[in-house]
This record gives sequence, structure tokens and C-alpha cells, in this order.
Amino acid sequence: MKDEKIINLIKAREDRKAIAALYDYYEPILAQAKKYGCPDEAKDIFQQCLLILIENARKSSFQLTSTIKTYITGIALNLIKTHIRSEMKKTQLKNELVHYSDTDTEEHYEEKESRFGKIDQVLEQIGDKCKQILKLYYLEKKSMKEIASLLKYSSVTSAKTQKYKCMERTKNMVQQLQTS
Repeated sequence: MKDEKIINLIKAREDRKAIAALYDYYEPILAQAKKYGCPDEAKDIFQQCLLILIENARKSSFQLTSTIKTYITGIALNLIKTHIRSEMKKTQLKNELVHYSDTDTEEHYEEKESRFGKIDQVLEQIGDKCKQILKLYYLEKKSMKEIASLLKYSSVTSAKTQKYKCMERTKNMVQQLQTS
């Protein structure tokens, strides 16, 4: 089925026909996931690619400037890289926790635990939008342009301003908790 027809089916909300045609691209995504060492996640990544394609294709401003295969493969590569970064952070955190538990005294442990508790309090208080911006920027390493698009800000400048405000609010809250 031609790319234009698939996009038209998506726009017409005839998703079953479109998705059936899009499953032709599953194997390249599986190959890409295997190449980067995460074949177990290939099915989830492919499904996320389909959801992103469908969501984007339904926007009035959407224009497919490449083939669907190229578009989906690009999305998959970004998702795979995000998954790898996330796994690396988890591994790093686990290693730090193992080191932390092996080398720290009980008193030092309690001090760090207290700090972690304060950080958790701050994260609970800063709000979902701020948490989302900070997570996308610092953990998922998204650009401000991507964040502006994902969170539907009117411009990159607006997203940067909001990130700055979130960081300032977070810093102030941490300082207040440290002095109390």
C-alpha cells in the first residue's frame, strides 16, 4: 500500500487497515532494536512508533516529507536511544546504591537518606508540568525544541522560560528544606 493511502486511512480514522499495512515495517524495527541490544523491547517500540505516527498524521499541519518506513525508523531509533539512556541511568543508580550500601556508615546513610527524602518532598511539590519538563530535559536528554513540541508550548522560548522557572522553584524549595 502506498504511503499516501496509509496516511489518508489514518486521517479517515480507518486505523485497522492502516495498521495492517504498517506492520510491514515491523521487521526493520526489530532489526534496529537487535542492532542496539534491546530486541525484547522491539514490539513495544514499534507500537509506540505507530501511536506517534497516528497522532502526528491526524494533525492538520502534518506533512510526510519522507517515506513512512524512514519516518517510523527514525522514531524507533529515537525511542531505542531513549530506552538505552534510561537503562544506563538505572544501571548507574544501582551501582551507586550498591557502593553506597557497602561503604557508608549508618550515620552517613541516615544523612543521605534524609537528603533523598527532602528531594522526594520537593519533587512532589513542584507539580506535574515541572516534573515532566525536567524529566524530558535531564533524564531523556530532549532538546528544548522537542520539549516545546511535546508539551505544546507556543515557542521554544516559552518552554525555556518554563524550565528556568521550574529549576528556580526547585532550587528554592531545596534550600528552604535544608535550612529547616
